[in-house]
Amino acid sequence: DEARTKRRGGSGLGLSIVKSLVNEYGGTISVDSEKGKWTKFYILFPKLTSE
Repeated sequence: DEARTKRRGGSGLGLSIVKSLVNEYGGTISVDSEKGKWTKFYILFPKLTSE
């Protein structure tokens, strides 16, 4: 997808928006990466109940 390349750049807001949403729902974000190869973000939410 051309819109996701470094040539075009971006606003840099994606992770900030995700962080806000995750915090709002009491979740956590963690990251694992290998420099220059890959990055993985883990997003965990607490189990919600109907109580």
